[in-house]
Amino acid sequence: MELRRVDPTILHPNPENPRRFEVNPEEDKRLALNIKAVGLLQPPMVREMEDGRLVIIHGHRRTRGAIAAKLKEIDVLVTSADPKLDNLASGSENIVRVAMSEPDMWRYVVRLREEYKYSEAQICKTLMVTPAYLKRLALFAKLHPPILNAIEKGIGPDAASLRTIASASIGEQENAWREMFDESVEGDEDAAHYVMTLETMAEDDSFWRDLAYHLSHKRYFPANARFDDEIAKLCGLVWQEDLFGEGGKDNRYTDDALAFRTAQEHWLNHCLPEGGVILTCNEHGSVTIPSGYMRLWGYETSQPDDTIGYALHEGSLAITETRIRIDTRAPREPQASRADADYAPAAPAPAARPDVSKTGVGMIGDMRTQALHKALDAARETADPWDLVAALLLAFAGRNVRVGRGGYSIGATRAEDAAYGLFPEGYLVRDELAIRHSAVDVLKSVASCSTEYDCGSGPAAEIMGLLFDADAQMPNMAFEEFLKTFSKQGVTRAVEAEGLEAQATGKLMRNALIEKTGDGRWVYPAAAFGAGLDDWKEDGQRAAESAARRAERDMEAETEDDDDEDEDYDTPPDDGDDSDDASPDVKPDAVPDEADEDSGDMADEVPREADDESPEQFMRRHFEVVSVP
Repeated sequence: MELRRVDPTILHPNPENPRRFEVNPEEDKRLALNIKAVGLLQPPMVREMEDGRLVIIHGHRRTRGAIAAKLKEIDVLVTSADPKLDNLASGSENIVRVAMSEPDMWRYVVRLREEYKYSEAQICKTLMVTPAYLKRLALFAKLHPPILNAIEKGIGPDAASLRTIASASIGEQENAWREMFDESVEGDEDAAHYVMTLETMAEDDSFWRDLAYHLSHKRYFPANARFDDEIAKLCGLVWQEDLFGEGGKDNRYTDDALAFRTAQEHWLNHCLPEGGVILTCNEHGSVTIPSGYMRLWGYETSQPDDTIGYALHEGSLAITETRIRIDTRAPREPQASRADADYAPAAPAPAARPDVSKTGVGMIGDMRTQALHKALDAARETADPWDLVAALLLAFAGRNVRVGRGGYSIGATRAEDAAYGLFPEGYLVRDELAIRHSAVDVLKSVASCSTEYDCGSGPAAEIMGLLFDADAQMPNMAFEEFLKTFSKQGVTRAVEAEGLEAQATGKLMRNALIEKTGDGRWVYPAAAFGAGLDDWKEDGQRAAESAARRAERDMEAETEDDDDEDEDYDTPPDDGDDSDDASPDVKPDAVPDEADEDSGDMADEVPREADDESPEQFMRRHFEVVSVP
């Protein structure tokens, strides 16, 4: 091995370089700027050929970066090892390496600041990162240790959830973490348990979203405040500044829920716009419409008698606006005059609480989606090809698929990739395995049981789950986080269906159900893929009836068009005479009684010459009707 200093432009690329994919030019640019700032940290390895050429074994990007940084000379390692090892070395140098985790990056940046007194500008220039990225790394200093440990293991939240979690205090994070995992042990020795538990949820991002959502309700922001600074001061509310918030935005918040609520209620009671009324929200956060009124949506035209209702959301403490109007579609009780100063909508009837909350319904959708995707993966090589064809047709009925109607369609990119892969030259590559895998990949990119309308497929995904027996892939749903979304009557029904006795509290019943399930599997009956089968059949029946009505209308329209064409052809043109005024005993088109006696019964009637001769008279006079046996 020899260390030699050479001009980087004389180095020749290795024709056997295993890295064939072109690297993003921006990445090469970053490397060049880094080399210009700190120099070439690791010399490329080269081999000297018999003709004196220096061929790169590994270090192509470093060489390009050095040239882009305009370095006149760099160090290279000229190897004398067995040439048979060159390909092995070039591949392993690119593969056998691990990038630093973000928490390690954060510790490294802290050390550069505190020990070496580097400024933020110097760190950004050296590491080729933005100030926003350094601000994101600073969030790791505000994380509960098990959360930080999970991120180091590669299982962590997205950027938005990370900001929300880090905004909460360490104590709040610890309490929320232990509540979601129901842990009672303490100390560093249980960190592996946390990570092992998270690994089972690595494919489900909902855990981190739920944790962020749980912590986000501890803070209230000016964006949800209707009151001004004077009311805030009157109610004793003091805003705090989020030092890690995004630049150019109002990053104030408050932890004082009581003061925030008081200020919002003060606005409702004393600052309500003229004509506005106060509405209430039910326990699920939905605005309750008063009896005798109907909710108006954005697409509906406003009318003078519309009313704006204002409701305080119990979770976020935000005040929402809802347009309402007197419902004239059904009989109603007489209402007070709108001019009455004491006018107020009638008190709403209390709504019955569903068995599972909106959060639980969302979790069911996520678990169904995972089960469906696992079932599709299991069917890649064994499913009947016609089942795959039928599933692709079924996908067109999904709510998240747009065909010829514009807008973004979920799965479009995956479908394009599959199309280009199967038709690379414009002709189908008849590889059954490739076709199967492409069909499953497209189905997985589209099929979703999410309860969000924009990304969920709706009933079509549930029917697809029945086709591929996705119920067999459903996970055990007897765990605390999901069962907590049940109302008391909901969990009571669940335990009684399993042959257990109802308990005094929901927690006791949840524990009883979890204990009975043990290492087995319990699936909430309403979460099964066939739960909505009756609704699907009813919708299909209505669709068939609607299609039959459309076909009948189309048939009638075609018949009317044919009749119109016949009338236009058979009816002689109007000659200007008003036939309605003619005597009923006289035919308008009658031919005068003057015929050739020698012509017999078939003789043509020859009319007199007349200047006002009609087209029909002209036809009879010039053409002979011949009967052919």
